[in-house]
Amino acid sequence: MPIKTVEMICLPCNKCEGVEVKVREMIRNIEMINRIKILFEFKHTKTLQDITRYSLNPSQTPAILINGNVECAGKVDFILFKRRLEAIQKSC
Repeated sequence: MPIKTVEMICLPCNKCEGVEVKVREMIRNIEMINRIKILFEFKHTKTLQDITRYSLNPSQTPAILINGNVECAGKVDFILFKRRLEAIQKSC
C-alpha cells in the first residue's frame, strides 16, 4: 500500500514542527529519487487522548503513524524512519 497518511501525535511545540518538516523533506526526497508523486495527507493530532487508541502513553510522544500504523514513538530515528518510508513506497 502506498503512503497515504502520515499522522503525528504530540502536543504542539517547536520539536514537533521540526519533525513535520523533516518528514515532508523525506517524502519529497523519495519522490525525486523515484520520479513519482506521493499524494499523502499529513495530520498533526494535538490531543494526547488519541494516543491511547494505539496503546501508547504520553511519554511516548511524538508518535508517528503511517497509514494508521505506529512506526515510531518517543524518539524519532530519522534514518530508520526514512528507510521505513522507502520500504512502504516500494511495496506498492
